[in-house]
Amino acid sequence: MYLPSGVRLRNALRDAEIYRLAKRGNITELAQRHGLTEVAVYRIIREQRELHLSKVQGRLEFGVSE
Repeated sequence: MYLPSGVRLRNALRDAEIYRLAKRGNITELAQRHGLTEVAVYRIIREQRELHLSKVQGRLEFGVSE
């Protein structure tokens, strides 16, 4: 199991918080609060959503039969 440390840990915690707090209309506020651009905030939200969905749904494998 990989556990980030230092800057990576801070960024991982920041990204999780951004995803948790993200709502329509507050992207500019989140960007200003964390010193990021709105584009960066949208990227973080997309990445965190994909991470969350992969944990919740697991990996589905289709079409592999022998």
